[in-house]
Amino acid sequence: MTESPPIYLDCHATTPSDRRVAELMLHYMTVVENALGQYVLYYDIMQDIEPERSLYLAIKKDVFEDIFEEPIGEVLLRNKRLSLIVFDEKKEAICQWIS
Repeated sequence: MTESPPIYLDCHATTPSDRRVAELMLHYMTVVENALGQYVLYYDIMQDIEPERSLYLAIKKDVFEDIFEEPIGEVLLRNKRLSLIVFDEKKEAICQWIS
C-alpha cells in the first residue's frame, strides 16, 4: 500500500479547492467523524453496563499525527474527550497510550 500525501484544509481559503482534493477530504473527515461517533456511543453504553471498564479508540500513528497534532485534535486531547491507543501499522506495535 502506498502512502497518500497529506491533505491540508484552510477554512479561510479564498481559492476554491480542487474537486478531487475536496472529495478526498470529505471522505477522510467522514471516517474520522464516524469513528468518534461510535466511540461516544460505545462509551455511553459502557458507562451504564460496565462503568469500571475503560474504552480506547485505536488509531494509526500517521492518522494521529495528522489529526491530533493539529489544533482541533489538541482540543479533544486537552479536554480528555477520549482515550487513544496509537499504533504503528507496519511494525504492528503500540506506540502510545493516551488517557
